[in-house]
Amino acid sequence: VVGAAIRVHNALTFPLLTSYDGFAHFTYVWYLSTTGRVPLPTAGWEFFQPPLYYALMAGLWTALSRIDAVMRLHIGVAIVAAASLVHAAVVWDVVRRRVPEDRGLQLLAVTFMLFLPVHLYSAGFLGNEGLTSVLCSLAFLTLLAYLRRPTNLRSLALGFLLGLALLTKITAIAVVTGALATIALKGLVQRSPRRAGIHFAIVLVTVLAVSGWYYARNVERYGTPFVMSRRELMVRLVEDSHPQER
Repeated sequence: VVGAAIRVHNALTFPLLTSYDGFAHFTYVWYLSTTGRVPLPTAGWEFFQPPLYYALMAGLWTALSRIDAVMRLHIGVAIVAAASLVHAAVVWDVVRRRVPEDRGLQLLAVTFMLFLPVHLYSAGFLGNEGLTSVLCSLAFLTLLAYLRRPTNLRSLALGFLLGLALLTKITAIAVVTGALATIALKGLVQRSPRRAGIHFAIVLVTVLAVSGWYYARNVERYGTPFVMSRRELMVRLVEDSHPQER
């Protein structure tokens, strides 16, 4: 309860547009809510980000149109902040299964995740990082369930969550790669390559079905799935004008 209260408090009180690239993230939300179209990656500062987080925020922005504009954003950020409690739940499950007899260690692990400073102060940020981490934690939990008992349904669920994560932030590719490598390695270690190959294919096809359309559009237009808006002159000039660490 305390962990949730701190997160929601920060999400409702932190000045959103002062978070990292906060105004640029808001511009993305506003563009989607106004046009209903996913922008090209080079059309704005943060427009290179995949659209899921911004589409959800835009849907909330539109649905709560009778509420103050800033409060609408705060509510969306608070929902993601509350969802970040899943990290503590995942850690508890992992430690509980690893050392079932050590209740103190289980509680210590949960407490650490509930009050990790970076999670608390970033709970009030407007941006896609929070939702990405929630989806990656859920994918990790699903992967562990798959490793305990591989099934087609668990492979499908894992691919779905990884696809959503990849549709939220490009850096989720690290988690996608790690999950696929784990499935392949399990098949090699247990000498069941055919079974692992089927599950590997289910996960990969599901990931592509969920997020592939976005990256395919980038390949069609730019020749690469990963496009950064800072390749454009005006965005680069703005970024270069910021104070630089030497």
